[in-house]
Amino acid sequence: MHDATLRDSVTRALAKARLLLLLLTLIVAAPGNPLPDNAQQKRVLVFSKTEGWVHDSIPAGREAIMALGSQHGFDVDTTENASLFTDSRLSQYDAVVFLNTSLDVLD
Repeated sequence: MHDATLRDSVTRALAKARLLLLLLTLIVAAPGNPLPDNAQQKRVLVFSKTEGWVHDSIPAGREAIMALGSQHGFDVDTTENASLFTDSRLSQYDAVVFLNTSLDVLD
């Protein structure tokens, strides 16, 4: 029974990661909204800190979002450092992705 529960959990986590990647692509890199010549490059912060279960898919998720950034022209920073969640630091980003975080990760 434990294997089935674990498999279901992993399947749900992967489905959420795929949906998140799709939404991020649609929001940040929509082809109908090219950046004007004087616009700054969009930036995304990917946060993947865990305090409990550590998802095996986190490294692949980070790599996938970085690849999307390269393909669609937005910068990606990745971190597990919750101290970055201040108004001044977050103001540098256009989007924040919580990638398979678990439990209370914002201290």
